[in-house]
Amino acid sequence: MRWILAQDLDRWADTQIGRAEIARLVGMAICATARTVHSFRFPSGDSAQIPGFDGHLIADGVPPFVPDGESVWEFGAGQDYLDKADEEYQKRTRLQTWIVAARRAAAESGRARAADQFIGEALARAPLDPDDKAWPHRIVRDVIESVGSEEIERGIQIGRSNMQGAHAIDPKHPAALERHLATQARAWAGTAARWPRTAALLNSMASQWERLAEALEQRARQDAMRD
Repeated sequence: MRWILAQDLDRWADTQIGRAEIARLVGMAICATARTVHSFRFPSGDSAQIPGFDGHLIADGVPPFVPDGESVWEFGAGQDYLDKADEEYQKRTRLQTWIVAARRAAAESGRARAADQFIGEALARAPLDPDDKAWPHRIVRDVIESVGSEEIERGIQIGRSNMQGAHAIDPKHPAALERHLATQARAWAGTAARWPRTAALLNSMASQWERLAEALEQRARQDAMRD
């Protein structure tokens, strides 16, 4: 038997395989340590790319190595692992906490549907994601997936449409903007394929722009025939 040393783990953590399989290693250590595991989700390999926390656990733990009760886990190979974990937790939970509180208050006052649409219109102004350059930011994608509200998604679609405002139309290319927006939304949907509700929303937005483009082009042809 060969002992695994700290320097072996350091070298392994810097490899691509190590980054993909670290969740599996930690998961095995948890299962060997915790008294009872009630819920366990530590995706590894290709599944490590699934959105969300790197790990979620509910266990009768053995503190400080395995927390007692529910815990979420973030992994990283850098030395600033505490800052990374805190940053990821804050980013992933701040927006969702606000949305949960807003929806609860709206439901208590009988305004759940309207509130969801307003929330969606606010999310429509989210920035591009800095990593894959697609819209919306992955934090918003996570919210769309976890909340699963058709009204919020409808609000996002309305908000994105309203953001275009009034614009000049080139008589030779009356639907140039709409065709561009449709192509852009299709590309974003492909990038966001790991977020299925988000991808479906983006494809729906693309279809809406395509229908509008067809209507504008049809009207231009009819106008040309009258001239």
